[in-house]
Amino acid sequence: RMPMLVSVVGFWCIGIPVSLWLGFARDLGAPGLWWGFVAALGMVAIILLARLKHLERREVIRVIIDEHSHEESVAK
Repeated sequence: RMPMLVSVVGFWCIGIPVSLWLGFARDLGAPGLWWGFVAALGMVAIILLARLKHLERREVIRVIIDEHSHEESVAK
């Protein structure tokens, strides 16, 4: 869910304004529109990488689904 929200916010709040600014206000045309898309893609990638690093710091907990099979594997 979070990656989708980051992508939507990144492309709508960063990509579109930067694309419009580069493409029309700075008179770069189509390349400016594409560079705005690249800027949004870069920002989304940086935010998602930061989130991944944050999630990797958490402790990994082993989940035992079937107690019976767990006891067999420990006994071997």
